[in-house]
Amino acid sequence: MPIRYSEEMPLGALRDLIGIVRVLFATMTAEKGDPVKLQELVEIGKLLRSAYEDARTMPAGSLGHRSGWDKAQGAIQRLSLLLVDAMPLRPVALKAGERVIEGGKPAPNELTMVQREARRQHRLKRN
Repeated sequence: MPIRYSEEMPLGALRDLIGIVRVLFATMTAEKGDPVKLQELVEIGKLLRSAYEDARTMPAGSLGHRSGWDKAQGAIQRLSLLLVDAMPLRPVALKAGERVIEGGKPAPNELTMVQREARRQHRLKRN
């Protein structure tokens, strides 16, 4: 289905997808996942966050909003390629539940180098 650039991007659905990527990252990290796949998830998350900001701040149909649509579409394609192998949903759901119960923050000793770098990059972008 072609993108309708003139329409508003569904921000709620985009936030949901960002949440899914975050939980996948947390699950794969807890399972000592492949660092290359973890880095790809970080990059996908960055694209989705940028798409969200474009969609939130730019009017529908504008060049910035169109850019957001393109970023979201690219992130979705990359995510689908990353998850070609069927990943069981149970560990992902359990990890999402843990994050809710623990307030969404992993214990400090669970932070990996990739997570630390992702947080550092996020802080740099924010400032």
